[in-house]
Amino acid sequence: MGYSISDALDIVGDVMLFVGDLEDAASEIFDDLHAPTIPAMLLPYFDLAAYARDLELGGDLAAFRFNDTDYVVTNASGL
Repeated sequence: MGYSISDALDIVGDVMLFVGDLEDAASEIFDDLHAPTIPAMLLPYFDLAAYARDLELGGDLAAFRFNDTDYVVTNASGL
């Protein structure tokens, strides 16, 4: 991202963290944003692993591990 220390400190409060792995974060996002608009009978066919991968590759999510805990920045593209 290329932020200076000063810039990073200015936006540290804007970072939204999810505690858990990438697929868990993607699942929560999917459930909140998309699941209500998809017929229930089709939900089992949705590939959450692929959705999580696409969100990460698109820059929307960024996963990291710190002190043996997994975290996901859920607003990575907005920073």
